[in-house]
Amino acid sequence: MRRPAQRRRHIFPFAFFIALIVIGVAIVVVFTDPSFKAAEIVENAVSDVTNTDADDTSDTQTAAGDGSYPINGTVSLAVDKSRFLYSNPYDWSNLTTDANGNFIYVGTASDGSDVTLSREGIDVSEHNGTIDWAKVRADGIDYAIIRIGAHGTANDAIVVDDSFSRNLAGAKEAGLGVGAYFYSQATTEDEAVTEAKFVLEQLNGAQLSYPVIFDFEPVAGDRAFGLTTQERTSIAAAFCSTIEDAGYKAAIYCSSSDLTNMYNLDRLSQYGFWMAQYSATPTTSVAFTMWQYTNTGTVNGIQGSVDLNIDLTPALQAAEGELDL
Repeated sequence: MRRPAQRRRHIFPFAFFIALIVIGVAIVVVFTDPSFKAAEIVENAVSDVTNTDADDTSDTQTAAGDGSYPINGTVSLAVDKSRFLYSNPYDWSNLTTDANGNFIYVGTASDGSDVTLSREGIDVSEHNGTIDWAKVRADGIDYAIIRIGAHGTANDAIVVDDSFSRNLAGAKEAGLGVGAYFYSQATTEDEAVTEAKFVLEQLNGAQLSYPVIFDFEPVAGDRAFGLTTQERTSIAAAFCSTIEDAGYKAAIYCSSSDLTNMYNLDRLSQYGFWMAQYSATPTTSVAFTMWQYTNTGTVNGIQGSVDLNIDLTPALQAAEGELDL
């Protein structure tokens, strides 16, 4: 997640030589093809554990024919705290990659066949430039979480992301599920409510299939640094409740370390969690529902690196007995 500016048989010798050339060319083509991303993403995921974001930590639709679990209605990231809040039900041996090298989570249907219990997503902001959303959709991406704005880290300015309207329209037109996130620097519940009202003004009633997500990751020097666990929890709850009172779903974004150290999770489980950890598999036992696993992904239609995410709500719902597989 990017902080606001203040801011990846015997043959003749000649024939043998030709064969070696052909094999070499084939290897080069495979490993330079944009679709060959599995090894690259896993390698990046492991190497990015220590990146600067790791501890500071982007309409009814269906999948694009890539086997992802369909998006039906509005997606909620809420967690059943009585069962899974501190002990998630995921079996990471079920985590694999699709043809594009993006993570998917595979479960077992009642007839014994494999079924994908996840959806593939990205999160974007103005920093990702102009996006060709049709190409993004064709590359197997099911949903996008779009930055709607940010609160200044050193002042009280709240600004809209320059690309929000364009990205929202483009993603929806291409058939992706869409959610939004806001980079907060609220220091009080009242400021959090002000931020949420700003978000609602920008949405102007637009339909979302994914939640509006509260992104709160203050570091030393930020205006919101130094708050207590109780204060941070109350601020997050104030933002999320304001969003949900307006008819949208809300959720919380944070790194894996912040997920266990920054909040009283019992108060926030009704909203659910989008967790960032750049590693081959998550290490937290907390029942997050969406996982941002790298910030160096590649997707057709986007120049440069992009954050890749996996939505595990179908896997969580299956564990809760809410899905008939």
